[in-house]
This record gives sequence, structure tokens and C-alpha cells, in this order.
Amino acid sequence: MANYAVNGVPLFGASSAEARGWLRTDDPLAVVDSLREVAAWAQSTFGIGLQPRLLDFLQLLRGGRVPLPLTAQALAQALDAAPVEVMELVQAMAHAGLLHMTRRDDGTAIIESGARLADALEQFEQRLDHAFVSRHALRRALLVSQLGDTTLATSVQRLFDRFFDLGWLYLHNWAGVCSMMATLVAQAMQAEGHRTQVLMGCFHAELDGKPFRMGRGGHEVPGKLDGHVFCVVEGRVLVDFGLGNVRRHFRRDYPWALAVDCDLHGTELATLQHPRAGTVRWTIDWNPPGGEAQLETARLLAAELMQVYALPPHAGAR
Repeated sequence: MANYAVNGVPLFGASSAEARGWLRTDDPLAVVDSLREVAAWAQSTFGIGLQPRLLDFLQLLRGGRVPLPLTAQALAQALDAAPVEVMELVQAMAHAGLLHMTRRDDGTAIIESGARLADALEQFEQRLDHAFVSRHALRRALLVSQLGDTTLATSVQRLFDRFFDLGWLYLHNWAGVCSMMATLVAQAMQAEGHRTQVLMGCFHAELDGKPFRMGRGGHEVPGKLDGHVFCVVEGRVLVDFGLGNVRRHFRRDYPWALAVDCDLHGTELATLQHPRAGTVRWTIDWNPPGGEAQLETARLLAAELMQVYALPPHAGAR
């Protein structure tokens, strides 16, 4: 997203369609190849072809919602499927050694774990982990959100997903330009109907006994703002996605995004404590020199970037 021309086509040109067309994925074979690979893994691991009911069943098993043993009728209800369809799946898995089925004296079918089930599940998940990163795992690793309002927490999570998919959270894009990132967060949250404020001040962190500060000369780099910029939503939630310089100059393993409840009635807006983020404070007792000019530049470019944000997710970069 930091590149204004991709393959010679300007990102923001006279023709919006032409300028943003490069974001679309026009290679269906890439998707088909990925699905084919996953299907092949399932076939080699489980001994049966990849099918929706198999995936639904595995999800129920791993989520603990259908602990084995259980009756075939209970499994059909859990899968919301016809009993005959479930029996076909069970029989195929039993033939592959994944399940074992017995019958009570009254004819009730009982489904139990087969000798290969646990090992097959572990092997398949390991293969998937090497090829894909789940969205849940991604958020757990990169987003620290400590919000009391579940609605706003969901909005921040959705925002994180979209910004990550667009590439805006990467160091080489906008994560290292806090004025731009805070402006983008504000405009995106406004698009969802939330009130937002973009505020300037200082960022203080301490992790493993080492302090780090942006503001009041704590982080002076030529051409960079001597301070920090962040977004406040609905006057009670601080959202900070502009942590690229923290990762660059303090900790490479630092979270990419922080969100915490805040209070606008003092100079210290919010504090956060987390094993990977340390102790963090955001204050507004400092007005970074040149900050307003940077914010004005950010507002002008953010208006164009938000045209990309407004594209349907499936049209974004893969």
C-alpha cells in the first residue's frame, strides 16, 4: 500500500477503477490449487476425501462440542444433517480406522474414536499450521485488546483484520507513520458510525525493565515526529495501530496494535499492562512540534486511501 505505482499503474490516478484494479485477485487457479492441496492432505491423512460434513465433524470434535463416544442420532443433530448422510460419513471414517461403531441391544448406533483418529487429527492440523495462519492465532499474536465494551471490541477486531489484509499495519507501509495510522483508524471507525478524535501526545512503555518513550525528545529521528498520535473512539476507547516505530526501535516482537479503555479527563489518557506489551501509558501533556502539519497531510491522503478500504474485502490484495 505504500507504493503509489504498481506495475506502472498509479494507485491513485485519474481513473479510480484503473488505479485500484491491481488490488483485485484475477487468478482463480491460485485459489483452486490451494484447495486441491488441502484436499490431497485430507485424503492422505484421513484416507477419505475432503467433504463439508467431514470438516464440520472435525470442527465439532476439536471444539469439544461432540465428545466421543456418542450416538449417531446425537451426531446427526450436532451436524444438522440427515441420519443417512451421517451414517455414510461414519462408515467411511470407520473403514479408514478413524472411528469405531457398535450397536446396543436396542439397535442404537454408538460412535467411538478409532485407533487412528487422534494421530490423524494432529497430523492434519500440523500440515495446516505450516501452510496457513488462522485469523484467531494472528489476532492473539499481534493485537492486544483490553476493552470493556464488547461492541467496540468487535469493531476494533474487525478493523485490525481489514488493516492487516490491506497491508497498512506493516512497518514498510503506514504502521511507522502514527499520524497517518491514527487518521485512518478514525476515518474507518467513523464509517461504522462511531465518534472519533485524533490526539497527539506521548507514548511510554516499559518491558523487561527497559523503558521506551516517544515524545519530549524520547524518540528523536530526523524527519520523524517527536511524539505520538493515536485515535480515541466514543471518548472512552483508545486505539493505537501506529506502533511501527516501537517495533523498529524498541522491540521487534512488540504487538502491532493496542486497544484499551481510556479517560479524557486528565493528561494521562490510558494505561495498559500485558506480558508482551509491558506497562504502557498514553499522555497528552505534550504537543509535538510540526504535529498539526503532519495531521493535515495525513487527512488529505487518508481520504484517498479510504477509497481502497471501502472496496469489498474479496477485492483486496491477497
